[in-house]
Amino acid sequence: MSFVESDCHTCILLTLDILKMSNDWRKMSNYWTNQQRQVQQVKEEWEDYTCDICGEELATTEGLAFHKRTHSRPSKPPKSFICDHPGCGKAFDNKEQLNGHMHVHG
Repeated sequence: MSFVESDCHTCILLTLDILKMSNDWRKMSNYWTNQQRQVQQVKEEWEDYTCDICGEELATTEGLAFHKRTHSRPSKPPKSFICDHPGCGKAFDNKEQLNGHMHVHG
């Protein structure tokens, strides 16, 4: 094999490598384009489930329906049983919960 043939052989191998890389690049480019399309589709679907009361976005219609019920729930009465241990101040609905909590403080 002469020098020219050797160079030509190397050139062909390099060209094949470049073509292989460009094909891989094309595949990767197509992959990322498809990924971006899927992300955009999910975003568009996500935006369809937006609470018209507070604007929170939810992933499903079920999630939106459950979330909307939180706006119509009556508010809880304030917790009137408060821990008097220094630095604590946690509040509870009833005396039994407060007594159970007091064991934390020893």
